[in-house]
Amino acid sequence: MVPIPTLLSRVLPPVPAEIAAEVDLLRHARLQAQVPLLYMTMIAVVIAAMLAASANTPLIFRAGIPILVTMVGLVRLLWWLEHRPDISDATNSARINQRATFISATVAAICTAWAIGSWFYAPPEARAYFILFMAMGSLSAAFSLASMRIAALLYLALAVVPTALVLILFGSEMDRISALVEIIAACFLSRMILQQHDQMVAMLMLKHQLRIEADSDPLTSLANRRALHRAMEQSDTRPIALALIDLDGFKAVNDSFGHAVGDKLLVAVAARMRGAAGDALLARLGGDEFSLLASGDADAMRRRVDHLLIELARPFDIDGRTLAIGASAGVAQCTSPNCDAMRLLDLADRQLYVAKAARPMVAVRAKSGRTKPMGNGVTPVAAKIAAR
Repeated sequence: MVPIPTLLSRVLPPVPAEIAAEVDLLRHARLQAQVPLLYMTMIAVVIAAMLAASANTPLIFRAGIPILVTMVGLVRLLWWLEHRPDISDATNSARINQRATFISATVAAICTAWAIGSWFYAPPEARAYFILFMAMGSLSAAFSLASMRIAALLYLALAVVPTALVLILFGSEMDRISALVEIIAACFLSRMILQQHDQMVAMLMLKHQLRIEADSDPLTSLANRRALHRAMEQSDTRPIALALIDLDGFKAVNDSFGHAVGDKLLVAVAARMRGAAGDALLARLGGDEFSLLASGDADAMRRRVDHLLIELARPFDIDGRTLAIGASAGVAQCTSPNCDAMRLLDLADRQLYVAKAARPMVAVRAKSGRTKPMGNGVTPVAAKIAAR
């Protein structure tokens, strides 16, 4: 037997964590557009049903509950029209969505109790009207809540199931047919709600994947130049520090062993850098040039870069070849609130040029023992620390 949690997860699969915030925002935006229609429909249906109530119906069913529901609907409608909650804050949207689910379920339970009570007290020739009012109200409410899967399905369950059971157990033959039609309509609407949810999740997942691909380097899966620029412009912490890191000896690897080996070396370099980067944003800017972006000053970034350069100084095993390369780094920082990304990149690039110009000629070594002269080797800092 399939456990209930497993069965529920199959029927109502959870929203992927990477798009959960976007789902909350989209649900809130759609709910905000549908809420006025939802409350106006509910108020109209309740007032019509109240006017159709029999004089023999107890006051609580004839006027008490309808007036309560109408007042709640009016207050909520005016609140939504006046406040228009912010739909740019995912946390606030999630909280409003949860509150809307609770309120809608409460209203559904109250309206169902009212409809069933009114049905029992109504004369036989008028009973069908109350179930009709309830069916119209519940289907309209579920449609308005369709972007919120749980709220819509819960509303249908609380509204349709009890009234259908009452009709089947205590109603006439025509009442049972009405209950069957109501159940079929609710099933079709439920299917539509689930399909709409699946389509929304699929759309947001595709958007998320496209955004990742647009901000990622296709070879190493690191962030690309576009993502780095945006991170520098959107960072709200100061100071921030940027390091540009350029591989030394990579061109010789490409020339000696081909671009396939060079690409594998870049992937291995990216993996090693990712392990040493910590919480910094690691990006590949193109070719053999990488960058690190982190909050903090230039001294903290230099310590981070020293550790990373030591890691890169260790040989790489690529297709049975042991390749040794080096790297150079230039560090710059920004302390002002309005940090210009291009200026920060330019400052780091100048420091990188100084670091590369200050180093001696070295060679790139392969396991075969062959060497190929290079213009630059490992950075002085990395070479000194590695030699200790």
